[in-house]
Amino acid sequence: MTALTEITPSEAADRLAICELFDAYAHCADRRDAQGQMALFTEDARFVVYMAGAGTEASSELHGRDALAPVFDDLNRYEATMHFNGQSIVTLDGDRATGESYTIAHHVFTEDGTRKMMVAWLRYLDVFAKASAAAGDYANVRGNFTVTGGDAPSDGKRPALVGLCTVQESTFFGADFRVAKSQDALNDREKRVACIGQDQCGVSHGVSVSQPEKITDATLRNVYSMIITQPDHVRCDVVAAPADLPNLQMRLRLPGDPFSSTVFAGGAGQTTFSIFTGGRNAINSGTATRWFIDVETISSSTPVPPLGIPFGVTCSSGNGTEVPWFRGTAARF
Repeated sequence: MTALTEITPSEAADRLAICELFDAYAHCADRRDAQGQMALFTEDARFVVYMAGAGTEASSELHGRDALAPVFDDLNRYEATMHFNGQSIVTLDGDRATGESYTIAHHVFTEDGTRKMMVAWLRYLDVFAKASAAAGDYANVRGNFTVTGGDAPSDGKRPALVGLCTVQESTFFGADFRVAKSQDALNDREKRVACIGQDQCGVSHGVSVSQPEKITDATLRNVYSMIITQPDHVRCDVVAAPADLPNLQMRLRLPGDPFSSTVFAGGAGQTTFSIFTGGRNAINSGTATRWFIDVETISSSTPVPPLGIPFGVTCSSGNGTEVPWFRGTAARF
């Protein structure tokens, strides 16, 4: 039996926060709050399910917070659920932690006129990251606002404007900082989520049926441009059919020559990148300008069908960006 040891108030707070996070996951599940469940995950979340237990092949693997929406929405097919959380073990490591937790989940449904219950015995192996910051002075702070109401602004449940204001000092007023962003700008240059090759933007929405982007030659890369206003956090993903995605890769390049500027992120085998541009003056003396995205097959020998490999590119940005524009094709690096 492990001897009891004293823990610091900070460690106690971390353990309590993780416990509450795990309980919040069950709470949101039983209330069909898919957006609330998604908000508990980091943007670059990796969600792997092993239906047959440890040591077997993964039943499914999802990447990114947005990809989790269909999983949590699937609970709506049940009339009622109850998740009962049991024991858990948490190991802290600075601002990160790992955990092993157990849950018994009850699912009530009606089949052929008979009410039934499906019970699932679940074990979660989690990696946690601390999302908040200790008190202090910070530069380039990013805030994520999550709306748990409806999906459309017209339903009255989503704010039209989100604002953030700090407390200013009252002598010179030099510490004041205020910023407000619309839910989505009525300006194609300032979209929070922008895409090409998709009928609806977002990782979970798939490739356009009528107007997809295509790779038609494995020896060439498709080159796109979009304006980024630094400082900003930007994420882009290649969207493709499950059979096609492993054959594609993408990279982000700095402003400069559209076809040969320096690589900033992404590369071999990567179909997504999430970057911080650096401070306002880090790129192009602070002037917003065009960055470049390459999409290509993973090698010059990748088989390409006669009609090409269809795909889309979807990007999210804090400051807002424009639709990625196709600039042409170029030889691979």
